[in-house]
Amino acid sequence: MDALRSPDNLRCVRTLHHLGLVVLPLLAAACSTTTTRVSLGTVSGSFPLPDPAAALRVELDAGSIRVRPHAGTDIGVEAEVLCAKGRAAALRDRPLALADHLAALDGDGLLTIRSSHLGATDASDWELRVTLLVPGARALGLALKAGNVDVELDELRGLELDLTAGNAGVAVARLTGPARARLSNGQLTVEASEAVGPIAAAVTAGNVRLGLPRGQRYALDLSTQAGSIDVDSAFDAKPVRDYAASRLAQTVGPADAGEPIAIQARVNAGTIDID
Repeated sequence: MDALRSPDNLRCVRTLHHLGLVVLPLLAAACSTTTTRVSLGTVSGSFPLPDPAAALRVELDAGSIRVRPHAGTDIGVEAEVLCAKGRAAALRDRPLALADHLAALDGDGLLTIRSSHLGATDASDWELRVTLLVPGARALGLALKAGNVDVELDELRGLELDLTAGNAGVAVARLTGPARARLSNGQLTVEASEAVGPIAAAVTAGNVRLGLPRGQRYALDLSTQAGSIDVDSAFDAKPVRDYAASRLAQTVGPADAGEPIAIQARVNAGTIDID
């Protein structure tokens, strides 16, 4: 402990604090143990939508969420199930059932698919790597504590994303509703090739990349406490650098393109890229 209090280390901690980095969670993470999980196999099935326009929400603890389009009427589901290595031998001979690992709840125009292990005493033993096949255009909500998110769809009518640690990539042709994304640690990428709605992104430690379609007008509101902002030259925007911090508040795009679309990104430590 005396070594941690040395003048050099104390100066390092003060510098990190000045840059907006969180030191104690990183130290805690370094001292934590990681559960080794092994695959038990894959389960698959489907969940009916309560109505054709119902929004979809997915809630997992550890694992991944992959979303792709399909032409059916139900939500297709495939999930690889992993458990703690020490329990695998006892569980491997048991048949896998979708209902033992994923549950679906519907109501008020919303279908929620959630891990059956959330809140259980052995929740940290389990990991689910889920692929969802989603018909049509709808709003999407994703909540994941640790892992990766990968979304490729033709259209999203809205997006709510909460990720504690990991990377999230969302690529759509049309984002026709508002998008809100929060990450504690990791990389966030949102790309819309044809149309986009308001975006609000917040990342504690990591990077934000937003791919915006040309020909629209945007009200950019970007800031990072420790890092840089890079905006494609096509938008003719000029970020302001103030020591470690960067910020940009500017309306860009064709003057005759209508009301500007609000694009907001907040990063404590990391970079913001707009292209």
